[in-house]
Amino acid sequence: MNRKTLTVYSASAGSGKTYSLVKEFLLLLFLNHYAPHSDTPPSDLSEDSKATESKEKTYNFGFQGILGVTFTKKATLELKQRILRELIRLSKVEPGDEITGISKDVIKELSGLVGKTVKELSTDLPRLSEHAVKQILEDYSHFNVRTIDSFFQEVLRGLRREITGQSFSGSYQIELNVEEAINLAIDNLKLEMDVHTYSNISNVVRRLQTDSIGKDKQVDPFKEIADIAKHLINGNEWEEIKPFLLSQKAQQLISQNQQYLTGVVDKYEPDLSKAVEYGKRLIELRPNKLVEKVKRLSSIDELIKAFCSTDPTKRISKSLIKEWKVNEKTEERTKEISKLIGNVLNCFPDDKEVKEYLSARLLLDYLDYIPILAEIAKSIEEYEHQNHLLLIPRVNQLLDQIIDGDDTPFVYDRVGVRLHHYVIDEFQDTAKLQWSNFEPLIREARSSKHENFVVGDAKQSIYAFRGAESSNFIKLVDGIKKGSGETDQVINLPTNWRSDERIITFNNEFFADIYNYNGYYTEDYDTDLTRLHKMVYERDNVKQEVPDHKKASRAGYIEVSVLPDNKKDESIPDVKTYLHNHLVDLFACGYKPGDIAILSRKNDQCEEVASWLTEWAAVEKDLASKYAFVSKGALSLTSSAIVRLLRTLIRALSTASPQSDKLLRLMIQSYVQSSKPEGNTGRADRLYDSLMKLSTTGLSVYEFLLRAINLLGELPVEEKLYVNAFIDLAYTYSRRSPDLTIRQFDDWLEQNIKKAKIDMGNGELDRINVLTIHEAKGLEFPVVILPFANWDIYKLNENKRDLRLIRIPDKDYPELSSVVKSGIYLIDLNDKKRGLASDLAPIYEAEREALYMEQLNLLYVALTRAKSELYVFTKPKPKDGTVIKINDIILDRMAVLDNLKGDLIKEEQQGILVWHSNVEVKPRRQEKELTSTSCGQVTLDSLVSIVDLKDLKVRDKYADERTDFGILMHGLLSSVYTADDFAPLLQNLSNTGRINEEDYKTLLNNFTTAMDDPTYSEWFPSYGEAIIRTESTLYDQGYGREQRPDRVVLKRASDGTLHGVVIDYKLGDLGPVSEAYRRQVRHYVDQLRSSGVDEVTGYLWYLRSPDGIIKVC
Repeated sequence: MNRKTLTVYSASAGSGKTYSLVKEFLLLLFLNHYAPHSDTPPSDLSEDSKATESKEKTYNFGFQGILGVTFTKKATLELKQRILRELIRLSKVEPGDEITGISKDVIKELSGLVGKTVKELSTDLPRLSEHAVKQILEDYSHFNVRTIDSFFQEVLRGLRREITGQSFSGSYQIELNVEEAINLAIDNLKLEMDVHTYSNISNVVRRLQTDSIGKDKQVDPFKEIADIAKHLINGNEWEEIKPFLLSQKAQQLISQNQQYLTGVVDKYEPDLSKAVEYGKRLIELRPNKLVEKVKRLSSIDELIKAFCSTDPTKRISKSLIKEWKVNEKTEERTKEISKLIGNVLNCFPDDKEVKEYLSARLLLDYLDYIPILAEIAKSIEEYEHQNHLLLIPRVNQLLDQIIDGDDTPFVYDRVGVRLHHYVIDEFQDTAKLQWSNFEPLIREARSSKHENFVVGDAKQSIYAFRGAESSNFIKLVDGIKKGSGETDQVINLPTNWRSDERIITFNNEFFADIYNYNGYYTEDYDTDLTRLHKMVYERDNVKQEVPDHKKASRAGYIEVSVLPDNKKDESIPDVKTYLHNHLVDLFACGYKPGDIAILSRKNDQCEEVASWLTEWAAVEKDLASKYAFVSKGALSLTSSAIVRLLRTLIRALSTASPQSDKLLRLMIQSYVQSSKPEGNTGRADRLYDSLMKLSTTGLSVYEFLLRAINLLGELPVEEKLYVNAFIDLAYTYSRRSPDLTIRQFDDWLEQNIKKAKIDMGNGELDRINVLTIHEAKGLEFPVVILPFANWDIYKLNENKRDLRLIRIPDKDYPELSSVVKSGIYLIDLNDKKRGLASDLAPIYEAEREALYMEQLNLLYVALTRAKSELYVFTKPKPKDGTVIKINDIILDRMAVLDNLKGDLIKEEQQGILVWHSNVEVKPRRQEKELTSTSCGQVTLDSLVSIVDLKDLKVRDKYADERTDFGILMHGLLSSVYTADDFAPLLQNLSNTGRINEEDYKTLLNNFTTAMDDPTYSEWFPSYGEAIIRTESTLYDQGYGREQRPDRVVLKRASDGTLHGVVIDYKLGDLGPVSEAYRRQVRHYVDQLRSSGVDEVTGYLWYLRSPDGIIKVC
């Protein structure tokens, strides 16, 4: 058997990467059975399963040693689902049946590896698949397909004793909500701030307050500082720089550098001020042919703009001033103007000095924030220790420090199973540290001759804002191609199985050699990064083949429209009208709403499209159902009147004032009048009084809001979705601690409510899909419309800062050490013009090029989602010919494509320039085309949802009653919060045939009887009365591994003590209770006590027995 230890799949859009991942996963399973490595672990079955299995032949598929890695929970569920479905499908094959799809390819490849014929394997694999599914279901927690973050978190939990500088004891959590942690840390910092600390931040606070004077919106200095901290702590460089940031040396350097940089500014600004004085006199004189040029001398701010401009007609420098020609009618004016220009030159800095001055200004802008960040970092560390938390950004850095390229085997041991194979999906989305942590693990696996697989496509790397670095994938591919190929290989998946022929041909030509980045100051700009990016879009790396069954079909349709500004000619439709017309045409051609996706670059554009669709549905009654849409976030939470009322209530209670109280009364009055306009005299006052009384009862924020909503009465149907989403927000906030105050919730809402959106459902509904391009990644649709294809390339968030910590010397930019003094600095990468004109230009130029690459990738992702029809609405190019928007690139490429060898027609329609496919009649929807279900979110919460055993023919062969029943009941009980939740969930299992009538009656009776006992009913309290954790993770230090009790109930008593109850469900019949079961519960109880819970009680509950509750301790 000769398999490469590393295979990299280069998988362009629609090329079947998931197919390849599943195929390799199945191959690994069957290879572990036929030709296992000596160190492949035996299957970790339960004791009962082992007893059953001992009577049969042992099957070892080693699935516990395979780690499948994806980047989202959705992708994880999809991959698990696909693997299990394929195994189940194969297990259902009867003798003589034809085996197709992935299984056919698995058998063909396996035949050459294990010395069996295709016929033999076609007989063996259905039987083996049954056993593989059985093993996976019985040890499902070790079916290792997971997100990269969850894997690293588990590794870190297992390595807590090796975490340098940490002193965590007992159980601690990985905290995902960084914003919440930072806000609480900021609150603590404000409350505990001493005089020395305040002196560090007073300058920043004073400056922020001063800068906001006279502006419409006053700046909250601490909110501003918190926003900056959140941005930086989520960044890649924070954990790497933080140790130095907290050092005394760093603080000394900050002070020294502040003095030095202030000195640089002070050195140049007196002369610049003189130049401005002379400039103002020149402006007054209005010199002939120099009027516009001398305006650049009107102020220091205008000078800085002119220093940074690339436009020669707007730029200023000493050499350009020397070229100014004085052309006046009188000698006197000529002399006066010439003298003033000479005076300007005498005090004007040269190019090198301008760079030094701009650099000093840039580095000084945020330098005084750094001591504050150090204080915040200390406060957050204290917060982590006090709450037994570890913020998610720390995970990768700490693991990197622990692994450090050495002694990787112990990492596997601490995870709990020795991993042999890694299967990594979407590799282009890995961050630098993530790959740094994974690389030694894969290297260890390869050294033992184990196979590993990586799948990616650098053209679909669109998550740089999350730290993804496509260069990881590009360099890996490049290195393998340049190597010997003895142990590794790159496989290009050449065929596009998604799109019709015309779509494939168009995208092949459109993106071939498209990369054409020009430097900010020179078109000859060329770096290693540029060469890597060019390689990604080389013709051979872009071209995709058309499947044989689609060749010569000429199926598919493309339309690219250039919509001019219609202000001068109202006969030319705007984007809204143009989109409406196209939707009507598509409906007339038989397309269903669910076939159509409208993609946008930004969320606010999705909101705009959603509002249009809502408007059209209201006006066009006959087409109203056609305009129904689904969106992950097209509607803002704050568009709800009731949510605004609840928000005003929180604000009034948080910051009591006559103004806030008056506003609340007005909102209540408005709500009462709109809900029941007649017969409500005095109801508004009564509702106000009830809400005020409720606020004094000491309820948690979450419980207070639930009861406040009850006081509002029956809610309008259209409001319920919004209110539920608002309650979800409150729950997200309250889950950290029920003791958090209304004031803290108000501050938290201020940060989060604007980002909260209403999810209008999933793509399995027959509704138009309104998505951002990021949300559409990985999906496909029969029809794709891109209505706003004119976004900025370099000004994505012009009004927002993009702050980054840098440390000089910097290994990536060693040349900066000669012009910038050592230390830590905070710079704004969105201040590109000033940065590119300064000594920091290498950093800003690399960032600018990365933006260019990512915008190309976004365009690639958008245009490759279409299966049958693609519509792009763009704008004309600017007259100066500069490439600053995506429409500039689109139109440059369309000019190159011209008529695409006769396949495109260019013509004017309604005053709009249009390229469209050369067809006599636009195509109609093919009946075989189904509404895209691949675009739907996977919302499967349990194994029952992933594999519905009820629908399997092989059920009786391997899904024994104990395993099936256990899966079902654990899934049900993990969803139960209050006692009222149990019966409807159980009824659903009965209605769908998953449990029989006898089990239904037994379970319902036993549960209902138990709830009659006040001790047991407290395990299922009303919302907000206790903290409920189902199958949450506790770390058992004695065993060095994680434990997951079925249910934990935590409730604080009136004296402040925290009481806990642990319940472990058992699904067999009640008999002599195993000591192992008792010992397990005692372990859970001990772990809770060590985590700070004052009093803990542990129980076993045999669900099928009427007296099945056993107190253990």
